Amino acid sequence: MKVPAILAGLSLLFGALLAATAPAENPPPKLPADSMLHSALTSTQVFMFTEQLTSKVVSSADLIISGTRNIENQPESIHLRPSTVRIFRADAGINDFTKQGGLTWKCGAESGKLQFKTPGNVIMVVRDGDGTVHWYALQYDLRC
Repeated sequence: MKVPAILAGLSLLFGALLAATAPAENPPPKLPADSMLHSALTSTQVFMFTEQLTSKVVSSADLIISGTRNIENQPESIHLRPSTVRIFRADAGINDFTKQGGLTWKCGAESGKLQFKTPGNVIMVVRDGDGTVHWYALQYDLRC
């Protein structure tokens, strides 16, 4: 009986068992539920505006946008202070208004609605310091 051959076989078997029971060093990253929104949040240069709406608020309170979803596709209200920008997904599944591209917002005592042509857009909202609010529907820029 050849002892070195047996030892070599046992070491291979032992190594295979260790590899099978050891935890993975680098598990694959968890992908977000909404990859387009994730891209818009991390790489805005690959997007273009497909539609623009403008509104005006007088209050300096947070502008609160309802009917939105985060990258995990969970409902999440957006709070927007003056002179800031946010990107989110409009939730088209809340009611008939949102199914037609509608969003609702409130800011202090003010409230309003706006409607995009396409429901469920990825939206970038820019609130200027003077109260002007610019709403942009985003789409991948596929132009050459």
